[in-house]
Amino acid sequence: MRVLLITGMLAENIVRTYAMESGVEFSVKALPIPVAALMSPAYIARELEKEKPLGFDLVLTPGLIEGDVSIVEKAIGIPTFKGPRYAADLPLVLKALDRVKLSKEVPACKVIETEARSLMLKELKALDLYEKSLKPEEGCLMIGNGEARVVVGRGLRVKVVAEILNAPVLSNAELKRKAVQYASEGADIIDLGMLAENPKPMEVKRLISTVKHAVKLPVSIDTLNPDEIDEALKHGVDMVISLERSNIQKLKGLNEEVAFVVIPADNTEGFYPKDVDTRVKMLEDNIALAKRMGITRLLGDLILDPINSPSLTESLIAYYEFSKRNPQIPLLMGIGNVTELIDADSIGVNALMIGIAQELGVALVLTTEGSVKTRNAVREASIATRMMALAAKRGSPPKDLELSLLALKEKRFKEVPYEASVEVEAKVVKAVKTPKERVKADAKGYFKIAIDRVNGEIAVIHYPLGSPKPDLVVKGREANSLYKTLVKLQLVSELSHAAYLGLELAKAELALLTGRSYVQDAPLADVAPAYR
Repeated sequence: MRVLLITGMLAENIVRTYAMESGVEFSVKALPIPVAALMSPAYIARELEKEKPLGFDLVLTPGLIEGDVSIVEKAIGIPTFKGPRYAADLPLVLKALDRVKLSKEVPACKVIETEARSLMLKELKALDLYEKSLKPEEGCLMIGNGEARVVVGRGLRVKVVAEILNAPVLSNAELKRKAVQYASEGADIIDLGMLAENPKPMEVKRLISTVKHAVKLPVSIDTLNPDEIDEALKHGVDMVISLERSNIQKLKGLNEEVAFVVIPADNTEGFYPKDVDTRVKMLEDNIALAKRMGITRLLGDLILDPINSPSLTESLIAYYEFSKRNPQIPLLMGIGNVTELIDADSIGVNALMIGIAQELGVALVLTTEGSVKTRNAVREASIATRMMALAAKRGSPPKDLELSLLALKEKRFKEVPYEASVEVEAKVVKAVKTPKERVKADAKGYFKIAIDRVNGEIAVIHYPLGSPKPDLVVKGREANSLYKTLVKLQLVSELSHAAYLGLELAKAELALLTGRSYVQDAPLADVAPAYR
């Protein structure tokens, strides 16, 4: 197949460079216009009609142009489609020509992305349906009932337990909001974190009832207190985290439908083993004790240690050794112990820890959003479990899955290299950093910009010049649509004010996307040393 690539004068070299990586036979036609995105289908048709291309099987136009390129095909008689938006995606598109049906309206990269994502979602749905079809006798454990049932076990997708920290001190409205938020972010089980030093068994009924009415997910309780556990068992809890040697023997009423997580500890003696062998042996002993007490739905938790406290590696070895010796016992791993206690972005830490959990045969990971730096940890963990499940099914590393946790970095660098040759004929002026100057007062008024975190929007609040009271709030999620709305409403009349607004709205959009703090007139964030 021979392909003709249409572009503008400035991008000719970079288009040729990337196309050469594909191994597909091609030619580049640079039309007499500097920027390819400024072309229209009608313009391309007129230019190609002047000297009709011959010997080509396919024509790809720039993906960023607007409109339907059918007019080009009619003009030259060669099948014509939109190419990718960025030259860096040309190798991907050209290599896929024999298996992908391109579009005359949608950029090729988007077509390929949509098709790959559709296949990925089908795979995930098939995995989900398979897991839901499993029976307990097939070596898995059921947590919850009816619609609020989760199937866990070795070899299945790792499920996410999202802990609502300090649940007893929250109002019903706060509990509901957090439960709904975590469910929307992909949590499989909602966990009620109790107060370790201040037991509140009288609150347990309210907590369980509120969450169960808010979401159709299993509910667990995270406590070592026997009275809180007993109350939870009376009021429909689906899982208890955690049982240790002393509280196992204090439970008054057991429910065969409730799952229990057992840990290697004895609170009476204040004993929490740290070395691998003792930790594994004690968990085995505590599970045996729980079975003698009549508990049948059991999971183990070796307790994941934070780095250097005393040793993440030692605790992972304990998980490995226990899993090897007791493959029939599902495991829970509290990855929040690691993500909360490291000053690194949780998105990468969660991906790695869940990959390790998958390899160890862990059934459940428990995560928290206990600090600003771990916001969105539930969503990150949910995506990571699906990435790892797909990778395990395909027998591949967790990459090229059309599902990723890349946030700041990217797989393909799409930036067009700077052509220093433009400086030969053009005057070069160096921007000089000057003391901060006040933006000239705009007769149309001024703005305050804030992030509405509850609704996930940027709020642009307009004040008439000289007035302390706002007269208008413009809300949206993108800087582009916001500034266009402000211009349309004729709320900006000074160039310096317009430039200032563009800067601040771009910062606000990035803050909304990344979860970073937004403060008007301040830098978006302190850049990590690695990026300086």
